[in-house]
This record gives sequence, C-alpha cells and structure tokens, in this order.
Amino acid sequence: EQAYAPRQDRGNAGIGKTTAVDLARRGARVILACRNKQRAEAAVCDIIKVRK
Repeated sequence: EQAYAPRQDRGNAGIGKTTAVDLARRGARVILACRNKQRAEAAVCDIIKVRK
C-alpha cells in the first residue's frame, strides 16, 4: 500500500505561482516559500510586473 503524498504547490511554479500572481494583482502582500533561489527570483520579477 502506498502512503499518501500530498502535492506541494510552490510559489514559483504551476498553480502556486498563478495564485501568487493573481493575489498580487489584487493588491495582496505575497510571501513565497521556494527551494530554488533562481526560480524564486524569477517569480518575484513576474509578480512585481503585475503589481505596477
């Protein structure tokens, strides 16, 4: 029997990033938890673009 392993949504990819961008667009303060610094920085740039 396999143990249940929940999918981790990240703030720098997939639905986690899409959600972060949408929340930023709506004026929310967004805090990202990412494992890869380069991908995190790219996601931050994308989020900053929609806030302007």
